[in-house]
Amino acid sequence: MRERTLSPETREWIEILAGDPCSYCGLPAESVDHIVPPGRGGTDEWDNLTAACLSCNSSKNNRSLWNFLGRRRIRREWQGWFDGPTASVVVA
Repeated sequence: MRERTLSPETREWIEILAGDPCSYCGLPAESVDHIVPPGRGGTDEWDNLTAACLSCNSSKNNRSLWNFLGRRRIRREWQGWFDGPTASVVVA
């Protein structure tokens, strides 16, 4: 997160998040992410911050939460379709 003046509540929240897993994928979190990105009007207040791994944080970038989660879901569904077990087709 960029160096900014943070409220005491926000500083405390960031310390609490330090032990949390990534809110998006569950892996260990190494960063704090803005749920609503600053570029989309999000603030640095505690209720707009969540724990995130570096991969999810950089993938989410300036996307809205809904856009990011929707893309992840679609990708997983397509990946399952392409990488899933191959069904045998029997023609009678």
